[in-house]
Amino acid sequence: MARQIIVLGAVEAEDFECEDRWACISIATSEDTFIRVRRTRRRGLLQIAFADCCESLPGLILFDTDHAHDILDFVTEHWKRIDTLMVHCEQGRSRSAAVAAAIAHLKFGDESEFFEEPYIPNHFIYRTLIDVAGGRGDYQDS
Repeated sequence: MARQIIVLGAVEAEDFECEDRWACISIATSEDTFIRVRRTRRRGLLQIAFADCCESLPGLILFDTDHAHDILDFVTEHWKRIDTLMVHCEQGRSRSAAVAAAIAHLKFGDESEFFEEPYIPNHFIYRTLIDVAGGRGDYQDS
């Protein structure tokens, strides 16, 4: 079972190496901007694209319940087989911190580290993940 969640920016994520079993949630603004994530000891990779916004804006992908289900499905599938979950976005401060905070809340009962500097989690993304998880059987006992 995962023991830790790490949040990184894209530059750090490209160079990320882990001695343990790990999985990655790779967040980009659009599907043509995903970074290359190393494969060594990696058990899973979810590449998902959405913008760091809280409302629909022309040309940008707004985070929605389908994205939330994709993330929660990925965590459910990999959680028991990994030691580390690495989540990254471009800067490693808002989108990835929101995803990490929601997962930490659901799995550890404490997301506080992701609401402290240097993180500024996107509350819309965080709240959507928590709300979607509340309606899922696989997150009822977490």
